[in-house]
Amino acid sequence: MDSCEFWLTHDEEWFERVLWSDEKWFVLHPSPNKKNTVCWSPENPNKLVPCKKAQGQKVMAWVGVVDGKCLPVHWFTGSVNSDAYLEMLQTVVWPAVRARATRHQYWFQQDGAPPHVTAPVMDFLHSKFGGRVISRNSEHRWPPYSPDLSCLDFCFWSLVTAQIVRSEPQTLEQLKELVEDFARNMDEEQLRKMARHTRRRAELCRSEGGGHFEHLL
Repeated sequence: MDSCEFWLTHDEEWFERVLWSDEKWFVLHPSPNKKNTVCWSPENPNKLVPCKKAQGQKVMAWVGVVDGKCLPVHWFTGSVNSDAYLEMLQTVVWPAVRARATRHQYWFQQDGAPPHVTAPVMDFLHSKFGGRVISRNSEHRWPPYSPDLSCLDFCFWSLVTAQIVRSEPQTLEQLKELVEDFARNMDEEQLRKMARHTRRRAELCRSEGGGHFEHLL
C-alpha cells in the first residue's frame, strides 16, 4: 500500500522513466512429448515457460524496460548470486543506462530476491541512481509478492512466451536469439503503454487495500 501511495504521487510519464526489471527461467523442449504436458519446477511456476517434457535445458533471462526501450537481454546459465547480479549491473545495465541522455531522470526497480539486496548491490545502485531505487532494503520499497504490479510480469513475459510457443526453438541458442529479437523489436509505444498501465494497477491496489485486484481490470 505504501508503495502504491508513493507511485500515485507521480503522473503516467514517471512510470515510463522507471527501469522495470525482472528475471525469468525459460525451459527448452526440443522434442515435444504429447503424453507428458507437465513441467515441474521448485521455482514459481509463473516464472517458467510451459514445457512439454518433464526435464529440459533451461536458462534465465534478465530484462529491463525503460523509456520505451528494452535494455540488452542478459543471460544467466545457473542460479543467480549476488556477485553475478552485481557484475551484470556494472557491465551491462549501467553502461546501457549511461548511454541515454535522460538517465538522470531514471529510477531503478527490482524485486526483493536475496541476490538483489546485498550490501554491495545496494551500494552500487544507490551510487548510480541516488535515492531513485525501488527495492527491498531501500527507502522506496518494492512490495513483496507483487508480480501484478510489475509490467514485465503482467505483460512482457506472457508476450515473449507466446512467441516462443509459436516458434518452437530447438536449441537454447535459438531460444535466446528469439527472446533477444523480440525485446529489440518490441514497439516503443507498446512498451510505454505497458509502463503507464502500472499506474492504473497501483490505483486498483490502493482501492482494494492491497488485496487482489486483477479481476477489476
